[in-house]
Amino acid sequence: MDIPPLTFATVASVDEDNYGLNVILHGVFGGQMASLPVKVGTDGPRDGVRGNYPELPAPGGLGIVAFPRGDHRNGVWICSIDPNLLDASPNAPGVRGVSHRAHYSGAWYQHDAEGNTVFQLPDGTTLLAGVMPAPTRHTLDGNQVRQATPYPLSERVPSPPGALPLSLVHPSGASLTLSAAGAAAVTVPPGQPFTVTFGGGSIADDGTGNLNLTSTNITLTGNVAIDGNLVVTGGVTAGFGGGDQIGLQTHKHPANGSPPTPGT
Repeated sequence: MDIPPLTFATVASVDEDNYGLNVILHGVFGGQMASLPVKVGTDGPRDGVRGNYPELPAPGGLGIVAFPRGDHRNGVWICSIDPNLLDASPNAPGVRGVSHRAHYSGAWYQHDAEGNTVFQLPDGTTLLAGVMPAPTRHTLDGNQVRQATPYPLSERVPSPPGALPLSLVHPSGASLTLSAAGAAAVTVPPGQPFTVTFGGGSIADDGTGNLNLTSTNITLTGNVAIDGNLVVTGGVTAGFGGGDQIGLQTHKHPANGSPPTPGT
């Protein structure tokens, strides 16, 4: 069957199982030919254990198809192109060096020339490094003039899903989880230390349950319950901060004027 090596094509349907498409060719056979199956080309390796498989073009999408050796059985979808003046690209005059990807789910990713990087999920969960960008897309105004318009998440996902749970799991057994309700949990494998260091202090567990809190001053507001022994090095003062104060290591018993018994 005589067929041009390159031609425009429109997606008729999607063949997810074979990572392919059924397409209608433009200007071939007078437009009377039924749709043809074609494979979809990808970047990088592609074999039984490796590959990069972006989302397949949706029905109605326009692209360029190649037919190696002019054989209609060898069709390959090379790339997608804009079917009209509308697109989801944030590129505009003066906006350069931007890598942007908008997903079917409404999630989007962007990395710009200044290093600002953001990945936002459809529920609004956002991972941001740098300054939050305000991406645009191209639409047409009332005079059919192409223009860049804001493209916020509310337009990408008109009906957002509920909050998504998050988790980071390490092969050692360490994990960081965040539930859909916002409950957070950090898990460290037995025997492994856990340390949080901040300006002037730290919180550390040696991996066996011994917790060390280091700080210049520690203020606890509210009731404090201790189930176990309390060992203090230094003075202990009750009533600190206002009102009567009692030094628990230096006070006298009013009945007989004796100091407290050491160890009590």
